[in-house]
Parts: sequence; structure tokens; C-alpha cells
Amino acid sequence: ASQEEKLFYATKHVRLFDGIEMEHIQKIVSDVKIGRYQGGDTMDMSGENAQMIHYVMSGCITMPLEGETQVELGKDQIFGEVGAFTKTNTQKIINILDANTMIFSFKINKNELSKDTAEAFVKLYEALLMHTTNKLLWFDLI
Repeated sequence: ASQEEKLFYATKHVRLFDGIEMEHIQKIVSDVKIGRYQGGDTMDMSGENAQMIHYVMSGCITMPLEGETQVELGKDQIFGEVGAFTKTNTQKIINILDANTMIFSFKINKNELSKDTAEAFVKLYEALLMHTTNKLLWFDLI
């Protein structure tokens, strides 16, 4: 499927894009991927994946934290956003728990920031910030 077809499909399922017009979504995100995984699969978060934001469209994953601690993330939750903003390489392996897990991955295309797309960027960053804040609350970090 083309980038445009993947984006069109994702906009119906990815809450991060609520309230953002399709023409703007096409400009502000790049390197769109939709991965389908089965229980027992893994996803390496180093290299290119370290710069991407990942949205769980269906299924469930576990993500390692410090030491032996892991957190379970399910539908409509995101991961990788901190690495995308800080450009740090997390070197984590994500474990897929459920059959038919779908993960939508993308990069923020900051090169398209303009007067025309500014509102779309703000909406996307607000959605990402809300997800990240909620995640910190789950981990009792704030």
C-alpha cells in the first residue's frame, strides 16, 4: 500500500489525528508504516525505529523499563514518542503479546512546518503530550 493509503486507513483508527485534516496529516507525518505482528514477535526499537512514534492500533505489547520492570500497552496507546523528541536511541526490544497486533509508525515531518500547517502541528503535539502525560501518571512518575 502507498503512504497515502496507509495514512487514509490510519486516520480512521489513530486518535492522534483527530481534528486534523487529511491534507495536513499527509504533510506533517512521514515514513508511515503499518506493522502486523503475532504473539511472540519482537520489535527492535534501535536504529530507524528509535526516531519513530508508534501507535498500537490493536493488540497488546510489553515494553521494558528499568531493570526487570515491564509495562503493558494496548489499543490506542503510543510508545517511542520520547525517543522521537529527544533523538535518543532507546535500544529496547518490544514484545508482542497478542495475535493480529497492528502498530502504526510514523515520523514527524518538521520540514513541513509553515503557516498553513502550524495548527495541524499544534494539534498533533497536544495529542502526543496528552498521551505522554497519561503514561507518566500510570508509572507514578509525576
